[in-house]
Amino acid sequence: MARLSAKDLRQYRIHSNLSLREVAAYCEVCHQLIEKVENGERELTDANYSEIVKGINAAKTAKANGTFKIPDDKPKSKPKTKKSNKEGTTA
Repeated sequence: MARLSAKDLRQYRIHSNLSLREVAAYCEVCHQLIEKVENGERELTDANYSEIVKGINAAKTAKANGTFKIPDDKPKSKPKTKKSNKEGTTA
């Protein structure tokens, strides 16, 4: 099978009605990298190509099977720690 270009991958993703985040949730590539590859800002390596295709196919299959899970868009926040005042005070 012939390898798709970055532009064709984008069209395949859009045709599959998937967002960048949805594809990224089903592969080992972040949505920012997928976007940069699609826009020609980053090279489409063999590894990135395989992961993006895997993500599109897996997300598409999950939607068809009714097992699709929407990725959590909210970053997980770390518990806030109390800052200590290390400056000494003089009288």
